[in-house]
Amino acid sequence: MASGEGHSEAAADPAARRARVEMIFNIAADSPREQRAAILADRCAGDPTLRAEVEGLLEQFDAGTLGLLSPKSPILDAVAMIGEKAGETIGHYRLVEVLGEGGFGTVWVAEQTQPVRRRVAFKILKAGMDSKAILTRFEQERQALALLDHANIAKVLDAGATPTGRPFFVMELVPGVPLNEYCDDRRLSLDERLNIFMQVGRAVQHAHQRGIIHRDLKPSNIIVTEADGKGLPKVIDFGIAKATAHQLTEQTLQTVQGQVMGTPEYMSPEQAGSGGAGGDIDTRTDVYSLGVILYELITGALPFDSASLRSKGFEAMQRLIREVDPPRPSTRLSTLGEAGIDEAASKRQVDRRTLVKRLKGDLEWIILKAIEKDRTRRYDSAAELVLDIERHLNDQPVSAGPPSRAYRMSKFVRRNRVAVLAGSAIALAVVAGGVVSTIGFVRASEQRDRALAAEAEARHQGAEAERSRDRAASEADKANAVVEFLKQMLSSVKPAQARGKEVTVRSILDESAARLAVEFKDRPDVLSELQLTIGSTYRTLERFGEAEPLIAAALRARESDPSTPVASLTSARREWGHLAIDQGRLDEGLVLMQRLVDEARGASPIDEAALAKSLSGLGRVLLASSKYEAAEAAYREALEIRRRVLPSPHLDLADNLDSLGRVLDDRGRKAEAVVMFEESLSMSTALFGDLSPRQAGTINNLASVYHDLGRYDQAEAMYRRSMELNERIHGRVSTSFAMPLNNLALLYQDKGDLVAAEAAFRESLDIRRQVYNGEHPAVANAINNLGGVLFHQKRYDEALVYFEEALEMQRRLLGSNHTQTIVSMSNIGSAYVKTGRAAEAIPLLLEAHDRGARVNGPEHKFTFTAILNLAQAEASLGNYLAAESYARECLEGRSRVLGPTHPDTQFARRTVAQTLAGQGRIEE
Repeated sequence: MASGEGHSEAAADPAARRARVEMIFNIAADSPREQRAAILADRCAGDPTLRAEVEGLLEQFDAGTLGLLSPKSPILDAVAMIGEKAGETIGHYRLVEVLGEGGFGTVWVAEQTQPVRRRVAFKILKAGMDSKAILTRFEQERQALALLDHANIAKVLDAGATPTGRPFFVMELVPGVPLNEYCDDRRLSLDERLNIFMQVGRAVQHAHQRGIIHRDLKPSNIIVTEADGKGLPKVIDFGIAKATAHQLTEQTLQTVQGQVMGTPEYMSPEQAGSGGAGGDIDTRTDVYSLGVILYELITGALPFDSASLRSKGFEAMQRLIREVDPPRPSTRLSTLGEAGIDEAASKRQVDRRTLVKRLKGDLEWIILKAIEKDRTRRYDSAAELVLDIERHLNDQPVSAGPPSRAYRMSKFVRRNRVAVLAGSAIALAVVAGGVVSTIGFVRASEQRDRALAAEAEARHQGAEAERSRDRAASEADKANAVVEFLKQMLSSVKPAQARGKEVTVRSILDESAARLAVEFKDRPDVLSELQLTIGSTYRTLERFGEAEPLIAAALRARESDPSTPVASLTSARREWGHLAIDQGRLDEGLVLMQRLVDEARGASPIDEAALAKSLSGLGRVLLASSKYEAAEAAYREALEIRRRVLPSPHLDLADNLDSLGRVLDDRGRKAEAVVMFEESLSMSTALFGDLSPRQAGTINNLASVYHDLGRYDQAEAMYRRSMELNERIHGRVSTSFAMPLNNLALLYQDKGDLVAAEAAFRESLDIRRQVYNGEHPAVANAINNLGGVLFHQKRYDEALVYFEEALEMQRRLLGSNHTQTIVSMSNIGSAYVKTGRAAEAIPLLLEAHDRGARVNGPEHKFTFTAILNLAQAEASLGNYLAAESYARECLEGRSRVLGPTHPDTQFARRTVAQTLAGQGRIEE
């Protein structure tokens, strides 16, 4: 077919293709406009792609923007031959050399002779560019510049016309180089780049305040010169500026339908729309361009590769700008390869690791907010963008970041670390952590050992010996009292009766907790130790209502006693923190765990074991909050310390390996996760044999990885083993049992056994409702999962009810940027599609995908799912081209991460095929 032949020709000989495009363009451009349609129909017969290319060039030529988007035509070359020459004098100005050319004007370096002698920039309309539209636009730029008076905007000095009537205007000459070249040539640091960028942002804000939108902001239109040894950026070229508050000229500038004004790499989605040049543009289009410039300054790369973008053809390029989200800056950086990243880092005076670390977080949030497709979610002004950068540099919360109390508190702590530590006694609430061994003997034994060691040391301390001996005796006495109470508590039932029967152990705890206040009313030190021990055990058994008053009482007692040892106070705070996480109070837990880490780092000397415990607590709350990168960093640091200071095997090492494995699993790094889980499982087995809560949890986690990798039989066997162990240890009504049960239900669903999946999901939800007795993130997750299996059974209306209930609870408990919230949001969008509400689904799915990519990364399983949901939504609306783009992105990602034969990859491949069929591309 003809279109196929045209495609083959372009692929085989690009030069011949381009020559053909230019030939037809030249013929049509030389002909009257009313004859062009017939010429194109004849010359481009059977090749709609060829015709679209020529029509795009003609539109730009008629509008005077051809030089911005396309190779220069021979027609323009011929016209240029009759232009000005070096040495020519126009009024008081002698032309020296061409400085640059735009779509319709030439800029010369000129020497002004009167009334002062100086070198200036002299911009004159090109010969042949004297259409009404272009004359209007040229006058518009002069008027725009005349309205502006800012140190970072090139000033207009004069204006006039040549003897032949072509207008010109004179600007200050800015000797320098484009912004990106200046920053790279001088190897400016990230902070130096941000400071120079803020000057540009303030200049753009000045223009906006005077009603001028630039519409073509890019590094080559920002020239940096030296002033007092510092870089001074100057914004130039307001050639396609638009007035917002007033009319720049007495004539009205009419734009051609479909015309694009600007440079594609930096162009906002609204500029790339059919009305992009018209009245729908506002100041946020410049904010978008500033965001792209910032993206490039920080990463050394554009969001969309220039060569790839411009190779797509006019309409496809516009569609990509409008519809396809660019990669996150950190993701784009990773595509440069090791050599590229090293080069970018070197130009910014950092190493690769520092550049990646610095980019993620505030800077990435700022950039992504500036380049939002939906301008209502962008910064409203350049001033807001600059203000957020200032906040980032001053270590203050940025508006683009998550607006949680935890985030703002962490920023406050970082700015005021000394003050916060000094005021720690009156902090909000406190954190704790760690899991006790059997009813607390380990805690008591460790405390007794410390007391005995202190007593031995006291014998050799001179004047302090007596006081040390008293303290040691007191600690030993307390430890002995704790151990004696625990012995009595356990001896109240026969071991044979208690073995494996959780209810018996709980009855012992209930009876013992009731005795504490009476038996130890005169021994507050012993009372707080036993309260913490029994409260921690309640927490481990998921009886949070009973745990909370005991842990809180122990914490209050230790905080109110100035003689409390630091280690004792820290252990109570850590335990309280773990309880907060268990109960879903993640913001509180994050602030407090971070505080414990800061305190441990500030101790002199540093207790590395205590630091590792606090780092693990911080990692736990970060993981629960979907802050995967930070969680990984915390767990890795803790593991490094523990490998150095602990023997192996060790309980803390096993826990640490398991936790790090969960982070790696959630980040899509399955092979690394398997290594961590297998080492943790081996260590737990060596320590506790085949009956251990830790072993059961790790088996479940390892099964989840095998599940994701498509190893279903192996995963099912391990889920069942985890359920069996947890039922023997915790009983069936426990979240420890509900977790592998939930995962087994997901496996049933993936295998197509939807009846078994629904039954398992319902049981898991019922267990979690009983354990948590109200709202909790785990309950919301179970509700969402039940909705999912109903969705797969095509019971879409029922599924939607569960999805909406889950989302409401998750937004309230976890916020909008948590993985579970994002998954429910995406599920609602899919349900909308199936219930005939696809138009409502698109914005919700876009938001879910955008948030998911930021939180989880571009290669997370839920990010791929969100992309595929978008593809299906677009297809349901008949937008098969957009659907194909999304489906291919998902297919490529899943092939890379999961392999080409994984069931999820195959499903993505089938979706691509469906989008091709929708376009009539049956053979493909």
